[in-house]
Amino acid sequence: MSLGTRRLIRAGAVAVAAAVMSGIAAVPLAAPAAAGYTPPLSSFDARLLADINHARAAHGLRGLTAVAGTTDVAHGWSCHMATYRTLAHNLRLGGQLPTHGSSLWTTYGENVGSESATASADSLYRAYMASPMHRANILDRSYRYVGIWTKTRGTRRWNTLDFVGSATSSYNYRYGATRSTC
Repeated sequence: MSLGTRRLIRAGAVAVAAAVMSGIAAVPLAAPAAAGYTPPLSSFDARLLADINHARAAHGLRGLTAVAGTTDVAHGWSCHMATYRTLAHNLRLGGQLPTHGSSLWTTYGENVGSESATASADSLYRAYMASPMHRANILDRSYRYVGIWTKTRGTRRWNTLDFVGSATSSYNYRYGATRSTC
Protein backbone atom coordinates (compact mmCIF):
# COMPACT_ATOMS: atom_id res chain seq x y z
CA MET A 1 0.00 0.00 0.00
CA SER A 2 1.41 3.37 -0.93
CA LEU A 3 1.92 6.14 1.53
CA GLY A 4 -0.42 8.25 -0.60
CA THR A 5 -3.36 6.05 0.36
CA ARG A 6 -2.58 6.18 4.04
CA ARG A 7 -4.27 8.75 6.17
CA LEU A 8 -2.86 10.40 9.26
CA ILE A 9 -5.13 11.70 11.95
CA ARG A 10 -3.43 13.49 14.75
CA ALA A 11 -4.90 15.44 17.56
CA GLY A 12 -3.08 18.69 18.26
CA ALA A 13 -0.62 18.69 21.10
CA VAL A 14 -3.21 19.82 23.60
CA ALA A 15 -2.22 19.55 27.22
CA VAL A 16 -4.84 17.57 29.08
CA ALA A 17 -5.66 19.44 32.24
CA ALA A 18 -6.10 17.70 35.55
CA ALA A 19 -9.27 19.71 36.13
CA VAL A 20 -12.13 17.80 34.51
CA MET A 21 -15.85 18.02 34.12
CA SER A 22 -17.81 16.37 36.91
CA GLY A 23 -20.86 14.21 36.65
CA ILE A 24 -19.74 11.86 33.89
CA ALA A 25 -19.83 8.27 35.04
CA ALA A 26 -18.18 5.48 33.14
CA VAL A 27 -19.04 1.84 33.58
CA PRO A 28 -16.19 -0.48 32.68
CA LEU A 29 -16.71 -2.88 29.81
CA ALA A 30 -14.38 -5.69 28.92
CA ALA A 31 -12.19 -5.11 25.89
CA PRO A 32 -13.03 -7.41 22.99
CA ALA A 33 -11.18 -10.68 23.00
CA ALA A 34 -8.22 -10.75 20.64
CA ALA A 35 -7.11 -13.77 18.66
CA GLY A 36 -3.61 -13.54 20.12
CA TYR A 37 -1.51 -12.14 22.88
CA THR A 38 -3.06 -9.32 24.91
CA PRO A 39 -0.52 -7.07 26.63
CA PRO A 40 -0.64 -6.73 30.40
CA LEU A 41 -2.09 -3.35 31.35
CA SER A 42 -1.85 -1.52 34.64
CA SER A 43 -5.14 -1.08 36.49
CA PHE A 44 -5.02 2.62 35.46
CA ASP A 45 -4.63 1.78 31.76
CA ALA A 46 -7.20 -1.04 31.93
CA ARG A 47 -9.73 1.38 33.43
CA LEU A 48 -8.94 4.05 30.80
CA LEU A 49 -9.44 1.48 28.02
CA ALA A 50 -12.72 0.33 29.63
CA ASP A 51 -13.94 3.95 29.69
CA ILE A 52 -12.96 4.38 26.03
CA ASN A 53 -14.68 1.15 24.96
CA HIS A 54 -17.80 2.10 26.93
CA ALA A 55 -17.97 5.40 24.99
CA ARG A 56 -17.43 3.59 21.70
CA ALA A 57 -20.21 1.10 22.50
CA ALA A 58 -22.55 3.97 23.39
CA HIS A 59 -21.89 5.34 19.88
CA GLY A 60 -22.46 1.97 18.17
CA LEU A 61 -18.74 1.35 17.55
CA ARG A 62 -16.76 -1.83 18.19
CA GLY A 63 -14.37 -1.76 21.11
CA LEU A 64 -10.66 -1.29 20.64
CA THR A 65 -8.34 -4.23 21.25
CA ALA A 66 -5.09 -3.53 23.09
CA VAL A 67 -2.22 -5.16 21.20
CA ALA A 68 1.36 -5.78 22.27
CA GLY A 69 3.31 -4.07 19.49
CA THR A 70 1.31 -0.86 19.50
CA THR A 71 1.45 -0.87 23.31
CA ASP A 72 5.24 -1.10 23.04
CA VAL A 73 5.23 2.03 20.86
CA ALA A 74 2.95 3.86 23.33
CA HIS A 75 5.11 2.65 26.23
CA GLY A 76 8.27 4.02 24.67
CA TRP A 77 6.65 7.36 23.95
CA SER A 78 5.17 7.76 27.44
CA CYS A 79 8.63 7.03 28.89
CA HIS A 80 10.13 9.65 26.56
CA MET A 81 7.61 12.29 27.63
CA ALA A 82 8.11 11.47 31.32
CA THR A 83 11.91 11.57 31.01
CA TYR A 84 11.91 14.95 29.29
CA ARG A 85 8.79 16.20 31.08
CA THR A 86 7.26 17.36 27.83
CA LEU A 87 3.92 16.75 26.19
CA ALA A 88 4.36 16.10 22.47
CA HIS A 89 3.25 13.74 19.72
CA ASN A 90 5.48 10.95 18.44
CA LEU A 91 6.45 12.15 14.96
CA ARG A 92 7.94 8.71 14.19
CA LEU A 93 4.72 6.80 14.96
CA GLY A 94 3.90 5.93 11.33
CA GLY A 95 7.37 4.45 10.83
CA GLN A 96 7.29 2.51 14.11
CA LEU A 97 3.95 0.75 13.59
CA PRO A 98 5.12 -1.57 10.76
CA THR A 99 7.96 -2.91 12.91
CA HIS A 100 5.61 -3.44 15.85
CA GLY A 101 2.97 -5.71 14.29
CA SER A 102 0.95 -3.23 12.19
CA SER A 103 2.52 -3.44 8.74
CA LEU A 104 -0.91 -3.24 7.04
CA TRP A 105 -2.19 -0.11 8.79
CA THR A 106 -4.15 2.36 6.71
CA THR A 107 -4.92 4.92 9.38
CA TYR A 108 -3.56 5.84 12.77
CA GLY A 109 -3.84 8.52 15.39
CA GLU A 110 -2.44 9.44 18.75
CA ASN A 111 -3.66 11.05 21.95
CA VAL A 112 -1.12 12.21 24.52
CA GLY A 113 -1.94 13.62 27.91
CA SER A 114 -0.42 14.59 31.21
CA GLU A 115 -2.10 15.01 34.56
CA SER A 116 -1.45 14.87 38.26
CA ALA A 117 -0.21 11.51 39.50
CA THR A 118 -3.10 11.49 41.97
CA ALA A 119 -5.79 11.87 39.29
CA SER A 120 -7.82 8.85 38.22
CA ALA A 121 -8.13 7.14 34.85
CA ASP A 122 -11.73 8.39 34.74
CA SER A 123 -10.40 11.93 35.12
CA LEU A 124 -8.01 11.52 32.18
CA TYR A 125 -10.79 9.94 30.11
CA ARG A 126 -13.11 12.90 30.79
CA ALA A 127 -10.34 15.34 29.86
CA TYR A 128 -9.73 13.50 26.57
CA MET A 129 -13.46 13.50 25.79
CA ALA A 130 -13.70 17.24 26.54
CA SER A 131 -11.14 17.92 23.78
CA PRO A 132 -12.73 17.74 20.29
CA MET A 133 -9.60 16.34 18.62
CA HIS A 134 -8.93 13.71 21.30
CA ARG A 135 -12.62 12.74 21.33
CA ALA A 136 -12.55 12.35 17.53
CA ASN A 137 -9.69 9.87 17.81
CA ILE A 138 -11.46 7.89 20.56
CA LEU A 139 -14.66 7.69 18.50
CA ASP A 140 -13.07 7.12 15.06
CA ARG A 141 -14.80 4.08 13.60
CA SER A 142 -11.79 3.11 11.47
CA TYR A 143 -9.64 2.28 14.51
CA ARG A 144 -9.55 -1.36 15.63
CA TYR A 145 -6.44 -1.56 17.81
CA VAL A 146 -4.85 0.56 20.49
CA GLY A 147 -1.55 0.79 22.29
CA ILE A 148 -1.90 2.31 25.73
CA TRP A 149 0.66 3.20 28.37
CA THR A 150 0.84 5.58 31.30
CA LYS A 151 4.13 6.41 32.99
CA THR A 152 4.22 8.13 36.36
CA ARG A 153 7.21 10.29 37.15
CA GLY A 154 7.27 12.53 40.18
CA THR A 155 3.94 14.29 40.56
CA ARG A 156 2.74 13.71 36.96
CA ARG A 157 1.34 10.90 34.82
CA TRP A 158 2.22 10.82 31.11
CA ASN A 159 -0.18 8.91 28.87
CA THR A 160 -0.05 7.80 25.24
CA LEU A 161 -2.90 6.25 23.26
CA ASP A 162 -1.84 5.03 19.80
CA PHE A 163 -4.76 4.04 17.56
CA VAL A 164 -4.41 1.81 14.47
CA GLY A 165 -6.92 0.73 11.87
CA SER A 166 -7.61 -0.62 8.42
CA ALA A 167 -10.48 -2.10 6.47
CA THR A 168 -9.34 -5.59 7.44
CA SER A 169 -7.44 -6.96 10.38
CA SER A 170 -4.22 -4.99 10.38
CA TYR A 171 -2.46 -6.40 13.39
CA ASN A 172 -0.02 -9.32 13.19
CA TYR A 173 -0.15 -11.27 16.46
CA ARG A 174 3.13 -13.00 15.63
CA TYR A 175 4.78 -9.90 17.10
CA GLY A 176 4.28 -11.67 20.44
CA ALA A 177 4.52 -10.24 23.93
CA THR A 178 5.32 -6.67 24.88
CA ARG A 179 9.01 -5.92 24.94
CA SER A 180 9.44 -2.26 25.98
CA THR A 181 10.65 -1.10 29.35
CA CYS A 182 11.78 2.22 30.73
